Amino acid sequence: MNWPTCLWMRKSLQIRLKVKHQGKKTMPEYNLLSDFSSPLWAWFIFIVTVGGIFWCFYLLMSQTKLATKEGGDKIQTTGHKWDEDIEELNTPIPRWWMQLFIATNIFGLVYLVLYPGSAIFDGVLGWSQVGQYNTEMEVAEKKYGEQYANYLKQNIVTLAKNKDAIKTGGRLFSTYCTQCHGTDAGGGPGFPNLRDSSWLWGGKPEQISQTINSGRRGTMPAWGAVLGESGVKNVTAYVMSLSGRKTSGDLKAGEEKFKQLCIA
Repeated sequence: MNWPTCLWMRKSLQIRLKVKHQGKKTMPEYNLLSDFSSPLWAWFIFIVTVGGIFWCFYLLMSQTKLATKEGGDKIQTTGHKWDEDIEELNTPIPRWWMQLFIATNIFGLVYLVLYPGSAIFDGVLGWSQVGQYNTEMEVAEKKYGEQYANYLKQNIVTLAKNKDAIKTGGRLFSTYCTQCHGTDAGGGPGFPNLRDSSWLWGGKPEQISQTINSGRRGTMPAWGAVLGESGVKNVTAYVMSLSGRKTSGDLKAGEEKFKQLCIA
């Protein structure tokens, strides 16, 4: 497992330094919400967003007071009855609920002033997710840059003996590789085992590096129409016999078809 983890770490460092040397250390800052082909959409979003907040506030205020009936009776009902004498009262909402609702409206307006949430205004704080990303990358560069630069100066064989490098590579493997190869690198259905000595594309450091850098495409075409039903059965029997399993097919015919069509 040392080779894959070290190679993953080395690849990530190469990408990071390559971007840095190309003068693209940070991403350009711009408000993605405002990146529309027409300003009409930005204004549409602004009107719906701000208008929706004010409409909620108006709706709340319109329901805080109820008109009294003639004779001074302040108790009103909705007209709904259950079990002949149980009526649903039409009373104002609780004051604490109303105050909480007003607070959420105020919070929404303040948020739109401070942050880029209205599509036409970037916010007085000037915050953006790209800017936050760039700041975090600068902090990480100061903290880990020298250490990673030293890793890149070492070849893969030497790097595989470095315990700190193995830990870093292991974290990268857990992030990018475990979805397919498993947390223990033992593989899974359709994905190879990285813990044994059997390598589909070569197990040397440079070969594994090529696999990580460029990926592998191992798509198999459909052979049912070419081999026919009996041919598929015979080739299946031959492939199963390679691992010592007993089969009932024609192994010789299956071997001939395998060498003819599958060995490439």
